[in-house]
Amino acid sequence: MQDKNVEKIDDKKVKSKEEKPDDSSFTEKSVKSYYLSDLSSNNNEESASMQNLDIVMDLPMEVNVQIGKTKKRIREIVEFTQGSIIELDKQAGDPVDIIVNNELIARGDVIVIDDIFGVRITEIVK
Repeated sequence: MQDKNVEKIDDKKVKSKEEKPDDSSFTEKSVKSYYLSDLSSNNNEESASMQNLDIVMDLPMEVNVQIGKTKKRIREIVEFTQGSIIELDKQAGDPVDIIVNNELIARGDVIVIDDIFGVRITEIVK
């Protein structure tokens, strides 16, 4: 016998907190799971994969270019003033790191085009 508060969908149930002022009991509620492959209308596996990939292609990602790094003690950081020089772990002319979602994905050379900095990718890491 099925609980009257439970609607059966896809034979999967989850517990959800019932909104009652005097009772904080849990009741079962049904949910239906969807997977990216379920969104595909074509059964061709390769075509479905490409359609699934198209779903995320327009999501914005933050891209950072790191010219170098160093470690400093808080004492040294609070002494920074305008004109302070911070020595980095790379030399001039070394490739810069291209980081997406905190993951190193490539390296490249810094270029300047019409007074705007850019990076020419020279190596794909991931």
